[in-house]
Amino acid sequence: TTLTVTALVDSSVPVDATLDNTASIAVTTEQYTPGTPNWSDTATITVDTLAGVSVEKSHDAAIEPVIAGTTATFTLVASNAGPSDAVGPIVITDSLPAGMTFVSSSGPWTCVPGAVTAGGQQVVCTLVADDARIPAGGSSPALQIVVAVDATSLATSLTNQAEVGTGTPQDPDVDPTDSDTVSVRTLADLAVVKSHTGEATAGEEFTWTVEVSNVGPSTSRASAGDPITVTDTLPAGTTFVSGGNADWVCAVGDPATPLVVTCVRGSDLAVTDAANPATSFPVTVLVDHAVAEGARLTNNVAVSVGLTEEPATEIAELNNSDSDP
Repeated sequence: TTLTVTALVDSSVPVDATLDNTASIAVTTEQYTPGTPNWSDTATITVDTLAGVSVEKSHDAAIEPVIAGTTATFTLVASNAGPSDAVGPIVITDSLPAGMTFVSSSGPWTCVPGAVTAGGQQVVCTLVADDARIPAGGSSPALQIVVAVDATSLATSLTNQAEVGTGTPQDPDVDPTDSDTVSVRTLADLAVVKSHTGEATAGEEFTWTVEVSNVGPSTSRASAGDPITVTDTLPAGTTFVSGGNADWVCAVGDPATPLVVTCVRGSDLAVTDAANPATSFPVTVLVDHAVAEGARLTNNVAVSVGLTEEPATEIAELNNSDSDP
């Protein structure tokens, strides 16, 4: 007679563990011959493990679209479909695309960012625990990764891919990767300041300095067809002589309005910081002989964007227009 017994091996049993299963026969008949038959027997099995570990990567929809030059937070959770526990090391590798760089992480994970390359940046995060594991049917603690979206990113979308690995053999039918795509928008707040040194003298040339800065958060894009434009309205009693430099081209746009000088820049303007100072250029005028001594010559200037939108509200106290008496 054959008796089949099916047992469930606990999911936490480690790989290569041996399990001894002993069966004994007990009879009530007083029939016993020493040495035969065999009243008990033991079978030993060696345990293999297999885990179907996957990872889910997501972000709060409220942050969309992410503004280039700001940060975004992604949440990653690893799950285990079993049948075995996934033992440590539990590692999530987050492959950031070009245009994103690692800022920080939170949760019981240690994250080590790799070098930033033309292809992006790889961040390796390891679950920190005395017995790091994901139980069969369970999930890992959440990992949150904060990334910076490059100010130079174009208005597009960026896809972030993650992969989870453990110390347990992976079920080939379970995908250990996931990706999350976030849309990106660009906004740049331009500001202009006009200044001068010295006093103007009737009958002589006088120079104002126009300074344009980008308060950010994104690079202000421009082209020859869609330039960043400064409109300089000169005071009565002056005549435009020259202006601009290698980055700015200045001219009177309409002979009917000779006091309105238009200066254009057909190249991008980076966010102003220590590495990228504000851009400036001179505007020189001839003061009429008839201007009376003590008269105030007030010069008004305004800046407008090229290809990149401005935010609905100013980011800083600096503004899109200025005047200098």
